Amino acid sequence: MKRLPTLLAALLIMSACNPSTMVPFKEVKNYFVRNDAPIASTQIVINSQEQFDSIFGPAAFMGKDGEPTPIDFSKETVVAVVEPTTDIATELEALSLTKTPGLPGTGNALVFRYKSSKGERQSFTIRPTLIIAVDNEHLTGLFRFIKEEGSVASVNPAEYKSINQENMQQVRDFLHKAGVYFLATVDGDQPQVRPFGTAEIIEGKLYIQTGHVKNVAKQIAANPKAAICAYDGERWIRISATLVEDPRVEIKKAMLDANPGLRSMYDENDDNTAVYFLKDARATISSFTAAPVEILF
Repeated sequence: MKRLPTLLAALLIMSACNPSTMVPFKEVKNYFVRNDAPIASTQIVINSQEQFDSIFGPAAFMGKDGEPTPIDFSKETVVAVVEPTTDIATELEALSLTKTPGLPGTGNALVFRYKSSKGERQSFTIRPTLIIAVDNEHLTGLFRFIKEEGSVASVNPAEYKSINQENMQQVRDFLHKAGVYFLATVDGDQPQVRPFGTAEIIEGKLYIQTGHVKNVAKQIAANPKAAICAYDGERWIRISATLVEDPRVEIKKAMLDANPGLRSMYDENDDNTAVYFLKDARATISSFTAAPVEILF
């Protein structure tokens, strides 16, 4: 039993004689997490360009410091923190990278300490990301992440409802500016795509319209999950959602009143007019000059 205090004392002496040392690093900027990245939220060490490109894409923009930070994987290793998609303003800050002595036989460890500061709810979503690069000469066999967190601002239901409406309006306005969007549905194991033009906010929901006699309505009935894509000349939008049919006559009337050109083919009192609202929608607006913006409603 006397060996335990002796071992602890030895470890304390070793730590005192071999303290942590600061390791230089550079922050890597102007990259975004790809929508098809094979990760959820994670802390990850990346040592190849191929692995990096499978997770991140460049987000260059005009002006000073608009180019993505160059990375030389023959000399550098990337350390990244990717948090879940959120509509809470979140800032990730790199605090320190240190080389810390480990237990006997385990070698030194690199310890990356960072801070996650959270603010108020926003009208759009973000994917908080922090990326740094460190010279390979400083690498050890072990890596640890230490996260410091702030508090999340509280939001009342009325404020959240207002933001949700703003998100929906932003998507509706984009589709109207585009004029034509393309709706994709599933037909068995085959995707089907066709042009659409209707998109209106009615009673706090974003609706689209078609006819029951069309194949698209039959496909929605069999599988209500759908996707929308449109281009406004500068940006493109991709939307995934579940389509929910609303059989109420007053909703059909509101849709046709907003699109009177459809009245030559549809009437709110016929059995053909079909209107659907988007449920659990996730929209991504992208361009070649800015990072993608995600919108939930």
